[in-house]
Amino acid sequence: MIFMACAEYTRQMWNGKGETNDCYLACRMQATWDVLGNMTEMSLFAKEKSQYTYACLWDMSLSRVFEVTTMMTPFKQIHSHPDDCVHCEHRHLRLFCNLPQEALEEFDRIGVLVSHAPGAKLFAEGDVARNVFVLCSGQVKLSTTSRDGRTMILKIAVAGDLLGLNAALADTPHEVTAETIEPCTIKTVRREQFVDLLQSHGTASMKAAQSLSLEYGAVFRDARRLALSTTAGGRLAQLLLEWARASRCGESEMKFTMALTHEEIANMAGTSRETVTRLLNQFRRQQWIRIHGSRVTILNEAELDKLTA
Repeated sequence: MIFMACAEYTRQMWNGKGETNDCYLACRMQATWDVLGNMTEMSLFAKEKSQYTYACLWDMSLSRVFEVTTMMTPFKQIHSHPDDCVHCEHRHLRLFCNLPQEALEEFDRIGVLVSHAPGAKLFAEGDVARNVFVLCSGQVKLSTTSRDGRTMILKIAVAGDLLGLNAALADTPHEVTAETIEPCTIKTVRREQFVDLLQSHGTASMKAAQSLSLEYGAVFRDARRLALSTTAGGRLAQLLLEWARASRCGESEMKFTMALTHEEIANMAGTSRETVTRLLNQFRRQQWIRIHGSRVTILNEAELDKLTA
């Protein structure tokens, strides 16, 4: 009965968000009981016409049904990409990809375009740096783990970001773990070939240096957010604004896909899952943000900015 209620609630949430009647939704649930009971695992696979979304797994109690369903649906549509960088319509919006023709053609020749499912690990903390990755679409979670097993999410990489660049140039092991959190298209280049590209093309070297500079700036902002922001609302507001600005890609509307769970967002904001859920609901009631499934739209950037001051 509990499982049927959860599945029915998920179905109603999906249909209530303006999805078409052609959408096929199947929910599979199996129980795992601990001494307290009420704990379930739910995996959802959805297909809408010819567009495939992805399967996700959450540990949840009944009190988290609302959080899980609003995080899961609807899923982000993955835009098709050309097989070569030369004809990519998005490259002029991205720092490293906007190379001169000769350098771009060489970069296209030495790179391999690969599609990754959610949960794919590009590299792990401590691994030897063998490749550099350019994220063409999707989102990648960068995290680090302490000796006692605690994990901290450092950044959510978005389209246009270079991954593994610092370790590749310094010839040191990766200092973070990179894992896809939604379907991703990624250009993979061997470290030696990437270094040769930088040595042969000054513009590529400059753009790589600019990418590292942006990484430094992001780390500085993260440290400032955690150390100087006195409220959980300010830290969460800054995260939402950073993700929206990074995903803007020249568009006037500020929106992004929130592929993290509330627990993971709380990890980045230095607060609790319950606080994140409460604040998101508060921001929505005040019409500062709009949440449509996993899509978040910033409606009042000025008010969110005030919280970060």
